[in-house]
Amino acid sequence: MPYFPWFCRTVALELWRPAAFEGSWDQKLEKTRVARDAIRAQIEAWCTTGYPRVA
Repeated sequence: MPYFPWFCRTVALELWRPAAFEGSWDQKLEKTRVARDAIRAQIEAWCTTGYPRVA
């Protein structure tokens, strides 16, 4: 597969804002971890496929 360093793809993702999470400290922390894990899964999927796939 050729590599074009000047080519880029913009990907828009729906990300969560931890500042907007409600609940106790532990609930906010758990929601932040869920958001972190979802972002990690998306990045790992991109690394596996070689390009971003947006649903």
